[in-house]
Amino acid sequence: MENKSRIIFKIIIIVLIVCVIVTIGFLALNHNIRSQNIDDIQELKEFDLTVISYLNLMPPNPSKEAYFAFSLNGIDKDSFLNEYEIDSIELNGNKIRNQEIIYEDYSGFRFYSSDYKDYNTIVVIIKNKNKNEKYYKKLSVSTETVM
Repeated sequence: MENKSRIIFKIIIIVLIVCVIVTIGFLALNHNIRSQNIDDIQELKEFDLTVISYLNLMPPNPSKEAYFAFSLNGIDKDSFLNEYEIDSIELNGNKIRNQEIIYEDYSGFRFYSSDYKDYNTIVVIIKNKNKNEKYYKKLSVSTETVM
């Protein structure tokens, strides 16, 4: 009976160690995904990218997420979608999942996030599909509150 208890205890310890190792590996991977180094890539100069942000607190349904709308200037949406793709977006150091990016009918895209601040730093990394090169655009924007 004591032998069975000892074996079960060892199995539990091994499972806990494996869980800790997997968790540490996941955290390290997540950190690498979130913090792409923009020092290794060129700043975006082929076209301009601007952003506005607001938080809608108007009744009856005040939002808990800020709206971030990007405008493409110097390139139309179809050309952008044919030649480029968004590699990643970081809002205040937090990665926005590409599935959360919504392309607008006009020349631009948007996303919503609860990770907003009064003053936000956004890093957009865009990949040129034809050249297989990445470019970054660092933007700053205040989140305006609409009441």
